[in-house]
Amino acid sequence: MTALTFTITNAGRAEIINAENTGTGPVTITHIALGDALYTPAKTQTTLQHEIKRLDAFGGSVVADDVIHVTITDDSAEQYILGEFGLISDKGTLVGVYAQTTPILEKNPEGIMLLSADMTLTSIDATSITFGPAEFVYPPASLSRAGVVILSNATNSSRQDQASTPKAVKTVNDALTAHKDAINAHTKEQVGLDKLENWSWSHSYTDATGGAGKYASGKAVADAYNALNSAKLDKTGTATNSAKLDNQLPSFYLDWSNFTGVPTQAKRWPSFAEVTDKPATYPPDNHAHSWNSITGKPVGIDEPGLVAAFAMATPPEGWLKANGAAVSRTAYAALFAAIGTTFGTGDGSTTFNLPDMRGEFPRGWDDGRGVDVGREFGSQQGDAIRNITGTFNGGYRNAGSVGAFEFIGDQVYHQDIGWAGGGWTNFGSGGDKYDAYKLDASRQVPTADENRPRNIALLYCIKY
Repeated sequence: MTALTFTITNAGRAEIINAENTGTGPVTITHIALGDALYTPAKTQTTLQHEIKRLDAFGGSVVADDVIHVTITDDSAEQYILGEFGLISDKGTLVGVYAQTTPILEKNPEGIMLLSADMTLTSIDATSITFGPAEFVYPPASLSRAGVVILSNATNSSRQDQASTPKAVKTVNDALTAHKDAINAHTKEQVGLDKLENWSWSHSYTDATGGAGKYASGKAVADAYNALNSAKLDKTGTATNSAKLDNQLPSFYLDWSNFTGVPTQAKRWPSFAEVTDKPATYPPDNHAHSWNSITGKPVGIDEPGLVAAFAMATPPEGWLKANGAAVSRTAYAALFAAIGTTFGTGDGSTTFNLPDMRGEFPRGWDDGRGVDVGREFGSQQGDAIRNITGTFNGGYRNAGSVGAFEFIGDQVYHQDIGWAGGGWTNFGSGGDKYDAYKLDASRQVPTADENRPRNIALLYCIKY
């Protein structure tokens, strides 16, 4: 194992030197701090750059004058990247730190993090550091997790946190073998003796002590042997007596309906109506699904580049406001692949623009039809109205007007002005007048500062 170079911090060095000089004993390490920052450590550190947790279950020992051995374990359900860790003294000081620019390891929720490493100390005597009462503890084994398990020679235990030794397994196996042999011997001997004892023509005798006994002829022994053989069940289920057990053929015992005392529910799964204590209703639990997790959606409904109007002020999941904003080409790669720079190039390299639908009405692209001639796809178009026309009759004295023209009265064509009394004097109007008209579209249609149809304001968004 290659030892890792451990950086003693300035604060840690001061605590170690003070302990050595005052004779108070080595600095005691009580916790290990873990972090996920990736960097090269510095002596000036007083904390990890990004601490995520502290552990008090660890192991540590001095294995040489300049080397300590540290073992760290974490069997929690947390997930993180380990990029840095530090030794924390009983005074809360970051005594030393190890970090690197690439992950040391990655922990997933199902795994157990186990890190064991030798750490080289520079310019500090390793014996100046000791480790507190916390010790590294291997996790106990269970039915769902690997770990430490106690061995047991017990042959009749029901515990699930111990493992049987080969000796225990052999003891059980020997007992089973002996029991099986005893059963076989008893069965053969007992059946044979019964046949011999009950054979009608076996011979009786009286022994020398006056005791009574029986013996069998050779034919009796042969017949007893044959009786034993005929007592075997015939798997084919023939109709001979030798194939029967309790006067029933094997097929009798293969038919479930021939068994008695069996609950009726044991023949089949109960029907839903037969299940008791059911709830009256079965409402679903309240839950939610993200749009992207829903499958079987109609084709095109979530296609990147789709523009739709929403009756709410914020876009739903998976949509962006169609407000002309410049967005990342990588973060929204699918949308960028769909619309490209049609609505703007962004910064020209890393971003692109969304269509700006704010205050705009969408119009179908002409695409060669000839109604909106010359339009490029995605281009904007200013407002316009059809020409408004009207007529008025010649002459004067309100000769008459039609349409958007309005008669506003007779106007003097000329006035008589002359010099008198040292200044210009108006001597009165002349006899020639003309009719004046003005153009006012509001006489025919509703007007405003823009051209628009009737409408409702909704939020246009684009799918990414």
